[in-house]
This record gives sequence, C-alpha cells and structure tokens, in this order.
Amino acid sequence: MKIFQETITLSKNKYFMSDILYVKRLALLLLPLLLLLYPPLHAVLIGPTDYGYEFFQYQLCGITARITFYCLNYTGKIPSVQQNFCIGLNASQIFVQNVMWYIGKCFNPSWETSLYYNGSYHIFMMTPDLTGNTYNLTTLIYNGTGYVKIVFLISNYTNTFKHCVTLKGIYRGIVGSLEGTVIAGYGCGETVTLEKGTKLEISSLYLYKGKWYVPAIILGNAPDTGEAAYCGKVCLLPCNTVLVTYNDSHGEYCIDYLALPSVIIFNNTVKVFPYNSLWEIEYPNGSTRYFVNCTTFVEGSRVCPVDVVGNYTFLLNKTYLVKSCIPIYGEKEFYIPEAEYLFYVENGSYHKIFVNGSETILFHNSSSSYNTTTSVRFTNTNLQTSTTTSNNLTSSEQSIISTRLYKNPHSPTREFLIISFIALIVIVALLLLVLRGNKGLKH
Repeated sequence: MKIFQETITLSKNKYFMSDILYVKRLALLLLPLLLLLYPPLHAVLIGPTDYGYEFFQYQLCGITARITFYCLNYTGKIPSVQQNFCIGLNASQIFVQNVMWYIGKCFNPSWETSLYYNGSYHIFMMTPDLTGNTYNLTTLIYNGTGYVKIVFLISNYTNTFKHCVTLKGIYRGIVGSLEGTVIAGYGCGETVTLEKGTKLEISSLYLYKGKWYVPAIILGNAPDTGEAAYCGKVCLLPCNTVLVTYNDSHGEYCIDYLALPSVIIFNNTVKVFPYNSLWEIEYPNGSTRYFVNCTTFVEGSRVCPVDVVGNYTFLLNKTYLVKSCIPIYGEKEFYIPEAEYLFYVENGSYHKIFVNGSETILFHNSSSSYNTTTSVRFTNTNLQTSTTTSNNLTSSEQSIISTRLYKNPHSPTREFLIISFIALIVIVALLLLVLRGNKGLKH
C-alpha cells in the first residue's frame, strides 16, 4: 500500500513537473512577443516617423512653409506633404491639416484641407492649376467674436488658391504638442517608403502678433501622427531650411533636435540662435523688450525665446570663454553664459556640440569646414511673406462645434495607456511564472 501511495505521489510530481515545464516554455515563448508588442511611452522609435520641419507648441496665428522638390522617389502610395496643428474650440480639440500630393513638376498637385471634429474628418479636395517644383503651404487662424476662421492656401508663387472654413464657438488657442510641415504617407494612417535619390527642402515660419518668425526649437524625425514615412533623414541647412533625403539605415529613429535656443556674448553684443527667432530680454530693473538675432549685453539680464515650452532662460554673464577654429554665429572667440548646445556649419549643414567649460576649442579634421561656414547678416526686418494672388478659388463652410473631446494625435490615448498597462501586467505575471517554475524544478 505504501509503495502504491509513493507511486501515486511520484506520478503526481511527474505530472506537476511536466505542467511547470509546459508553463515555463509557454511563458518563454510568449515573453519576447509581448515585449515586442508592448510600446514603452518614452522608448526610441522603431519604424516610420514624420520627416520635415516640426516645432513645439506656440500660440501662433498661422504657419507658412516653402517646399522645394528636387527629386521624390518612393514606393507604395504617393507621399504627401502635410501641415499639422491642433486648435481648441469650446471644449473640443480640432486637428487641422493642409495637405498636398506632389507627382512631378509637370503635373498639378492634389490639394486637401481637413478638420477633424465630432468624430469625423471634414475634407475639402481639389486639383488646382499649379505646376513647378516649389510650393507654399500656408494656414492662417483668425479669431473672431464667437467664431474662428481658418484659411488654407496653396501657391506656386505665381498663382494662389484659397479655401476658408468658419467654425462657431469660443476659440481656446493652440493645443497639443507639435506643429509643423512634414513629408508623410498618403493618408488614413498609411506610410510611404522613400527611395534613393529623394531630396526636398522645407522651410517654415510661424505667425506671431502680425510678424513671421523662425521657431526657436526645430525638430526632425518626430513621432508620426498616423501617416508617416520610412527611410528618410533630415538636417538643418542655413537660411532656415530642413533638407529631407533618403536614408538606408533601417531601425532606430529618435527625435533629432536640429536647432535649440543658444546664446553667445561677443564684446558688448548678445547673439542668439536660431536666426530670426523671437526673443525677450528682461533687464535687472524689471523692464523687458523683444528682439531678433542680437541685442546689447547688459550683465545680469535674462534672455529667453518668446512663447517656448520648456526652460530656456539664459542669465547674461560671461561665464565660459570659448575659442573655436571655425566661426560660430560669426565669431571664433566669445563667452557663453552657461553650459549649452552650440551649432556650427560643417559640410553645408548645422551640427550641435555641447559646451560646458572655458577654453573649449573645436577641432575638425576636414579642411573644408573653413570654407563651408556661412556668414549671417543680422536684421530686424519684418519677416512677413508676400503672396501673389491670381485666379483665387474660394469656398466656405459653416459648422457648429459640440463639446466632444478629440484625442490629441501627438499624445498617448487612453486606449493606448490601458493596453500598455494590461500588457505590462501580463509580462510581469509571465516572469513570475517562470521564476516559480524554476523554484518548483529545484524542489
């Protein structure tokens, strides 16, 4: 009887161990799959991104972008160039898009404007009589009493077409995190793959208190908003231009800060970067003044870009002496008020370097560095762009906006957070099963 009981016990143990091995193997198989499916909120991006010219939230009144197509090779759907941002109206968020599809300079581009609210897209589409390889996309916001008017424009700098939409409600300003102009997929969440030879330039300005300025922070490779692209790369050229080209290095993509606010002090002058961005100086006596590109050095003053999200305030002191073998913002020897990123031109594009001490000398192996540095003339002129209007096509649409909230396309949605939390719980549970299984086998 005892032998029989021991046999039953051994049999049970055998089956128990077999079950543990099964669970362990299943967990080990499922764990890598779940890890691939689980998208961490702050992870490096794997896959498509938006290539072009994006910047953080400004309380702007409009965006304008000059797009020049030199070569556009792609596979799959036709690429689109999109101008995106979100506005608040009543308690709703409205996603605004100004979109064009470029096929070639001998063909008229397709043009679409889109507003997302009340759970659907409100679209206007046409094929304007425009040819060439350089275009302008502009989106303007007019805030009225009890309404907001959005004006969409497309131009080849000879002819301009316009579409207007008036929305009733109380305007709450710009909401969301990113706005700008990018190259992306055709639409409806699709992506495009850029191919060898692709080259286009995008330069953007935003409208603030009646004047156009360069954003103080310029981004490339930002997270996609649905439509996006593979196999591209971006770099910042002089004259406020982002170059988008083909890149065959598949895999990791991360947000690239093509320009950040920075300050140098040369003699009795403060110079700021990016050029033609809007800055404010606060003097020790508390008075303030706006300026563009440069201002007089007053020790103890504070300077910062206007209306920029984040802490980019510089206290004006000659803290670190910097010496460079190539000019930075037109100077080879200057002071910086604190540790910061500086941007220099090499091989025709800007590169950033973090400087955090005195007597920092930048060495470069390439002799061409000295020849590619671009001189910059400082000016305080109004950057308002002029547009030639001819054969305007105007239409309007009246809409009443309800209080339905629209999920911000640049932020994690509630569904995303719930799925991520559930996936995390499952992963932790499987890990515990594996560890428990190991303990069971040892016993």
